[in-house]
Amino acid sequence: MCSDTAAQANNAVCEQHSMHEITPTFLCTLGFSVFPLGNGGTPQAKRPRVPSWKPYQAEAPDDEQVEAWCAMWPETNWAIACGLVSNLVVADCDSPQALAWAEEHLCSTPVRVQTRRGWHLYYQHPGADSLTWLSALRKRLKEEGRGIDLQIDGFYVVAPGSLHEDGTTVYTLHGNLSTFREYAPEFALAHGKGNLADVQAAPVAATFCQIHPGGRHDRMLAHAGGLIRQGLERDSVLADTREQNNIQCVPPLPDREIVSIVDSTFKSEARNHPQEQALTAMDGLRLASLPDAAATAWPEGILHPGGLLEQIMDYTMQSNVRTERIFALAGAVTLLGGILGMRIQSETGLTTNVYCMAIGNSSAGKDAPRKTLARLIYAPGADSTLARLDGGADAASDTAILNYLCREGCQRAIFSLDEIGLFLKSTKSPNSARAGVLKLLTELYSSNGATPYVKRYASSDNDKTLPWRALSILGTSVPGEFWSALCDGEAVNGFLARCLIFEASGALVPPRFDGLHPDPPQELVHRLNTLWAIEGGEHVPEIAANGTVSLRVRPRPHIIAMDAEARKLHAARLAAHYALQTSAENADDMAVATLHGRAGENAVKLALVRFGSDMISPGDLTRPMSPAQLAWGWQVAEECLRRTEEQIRLNIHSSDFEACIQKAIRGIRKFQAEERRKGREVPGAPRWIVERSLRGVPTRIVQEVFLKMARQNILRELPFKPSRGRAATYFCLVEDAAD
Repeated sequence: MCSDTAAQANNAVCEQHSMHEITPTFLCTLGFSVFPLGNGGTPQAKRPRVPSWKPYQAEAPDDEQVEAWCAMWPETNWAIACGLVSNLVVADCDSPQALAWAEEHLCSTPVRVQTRRGWHLYYQHPGADSLTWLSALRKRLKEEGRGIDLQIDGFYVVAPGSLHEDGTTVYTLHGNLSTFREYAPEFALAHGKGNLADVQAAPVAATFCQIHPGGRHDRMLAHAGGLIRQGLERDSVLADTREQNNIQCVPPLPDREIVSIVDSTFKSEARNHPQEQALTAMDGLRLASLPDAAATAWPEGILHPGGLLEQIMDYTMQSNVRTERIFALAGAVTLLGGILGMRIQSETGLTTNVYCMAIGNSSAGKDAPRKTLARLIYAPGADSTLARLDGGADAASDTAILNYLCREGCQRAIFSLDEIGLFLKSTKSPNSARAGVLKLLTELYSSNGATPYVKRYASSDNDKTLPWRALSILGTSVPGEFWSALCDGEAVNGFLARCLIFEASGALVPPRFDGLHPDPPQELVHRLNTLWAIEGGEHVPEIAANGTVSLRVRPRPHIIAMDAEARKLHAARLAAHYALQTSAENADDMAVATLHGRAGENAVKLALVRFGSDMISPGDLTRPMSPAQLAWGWQVAEECLRRTEEQIRLNIHSSDFEACIQKAIRGIRKFQAEERRKGREVPGAPRWIVERSLRGVPTRIVQEVFLKMARQNILRELPFKPSRGRAATYFCLVEDAAD
């Protein structure tokens, strides 16, 4: 984290805290938002190295970003962003007088960092309701010249272990930072000492302060009772209470009195709160397992479909700095689905128009398939009319989409929508021009493309008539933005069920700059031209003579039948999903029921795309769909369905309170996944992790979330001793035990 000189100095000052304990990665595990500063021993030692650290005031950087910074600047200092993002307030005392004032007026904290001129006193943030009070107190301390700089939201402190610009002074940690969330108090003025004029007292009482004779016994009694209600065993409660006695009580109570307090509290808690004791029981329950890497990875059979699909995927991987193969598949399916639009269809009238969503974190390479699509349809040697497939990267309204599809030769179209999460959010406002987009997309997906689509306006001169259409969509978004843009309505009404969600899983793919091949292979371009040129029959004019809608063009797609084995496979899968749909409807889970109801439709569309991918020549159009092609379509559709169902349960809610429960579950799972990636298995997450996921939610609601999750057998409190740090109570997700 800093130079060897700094490390030696740090060890000399505080031997109990080695440098590896306060690496930026360790600070991240504590929930702090960190970012790099300049190197120690230079004038830039306290200045942000990144162009702007404002984003990290609202959201902490992910582990991959921090690791990239460490690799780029191994000798750099580090900063911690204060405020709600880190649940941190720091009192920066620049002189002995300032420290004396803080010790007199502020509650005591066991976590301090020694600086060149004074001390940083670490506190937990008192909450969003205290922002005005904190700002007023900070301003007042500045005006009075107390020598105390209160670092709150919008400010940062140099992290412990960093080297001062003088090249010799280390920001030295005193206290155990790993227990910060458990023992550091919420920032507050000490009772009876700190009510400054014109500054309202802190709304949240301090949870930690020195206890003098008269209050020691009651405080230790309450502390032990709280630990017992969390489910800790006697030895753990006794050890923890002894530690708190030595830290808080002045002077500490005799050890025999602590033992007596713990034993008597165990008896009274068991007698007075039997139901609370039962909350930690695991009868009929088991810990919910976190999916392993094999469960989260996409099956190899899906990622290697062969034929033209795989050629497009390989080109996507070879022509972009970074992407994931699942994103390449999303792009390949969309491109072939658009090219084959109204050229082939199933016996029931389904065509190859698809809505594919590539969902992944920033810098995961989800934009690569959009770039590949543009390179291929505008490639040298591509059919000049192939460019009509490009419907654009945005749509101002549903009318804009209709206008494009009404153009001559543009009935086959692909809209590649970047940041589709933001696009979907913009459709929610009734006054937005995009308000009708989702309804239009839902209608265009499944209706028979050979039947005209007509939209009537108040003035008949503005009527829109689509003789036929084959609209596909390739959308990209980060997960949080995409899922937050959807509500219960989109899940139930079928729009989400019509989308194939290709969400990335696993480690971030590193960028590569060598061996890139941006120029499309001519063989690939030639094969796309061949598919594009398949005759669809729409060039034969047909005019209705009975005064109804005149059809200037009417496609006659080739009917692709299934062979006997494929038909049998399809019937079996449809029956299985019908049973699942019925079960979900009986449970009033209409979102999941809709997914299963659309599974067969999505599977056939994908199988048709695979059929076109495997074609060698137009003569293959007379062949039936093979079981392998249909099985692949079902495999992709069911894998997308499984993942979408899980995301619905985690992200789509019908009430704000349900949204809080989902945030808590995501917070625990994210913590478990991060710990697993570091080689550590944990059964759940400490309380502060769950509270951080509910940042901004009133304390009363947070408590209700914990209680409701316990009553619904979603959450249990269990004692756990991690490989690093002290034993603590972990909040663990549970599920009904299998019979």
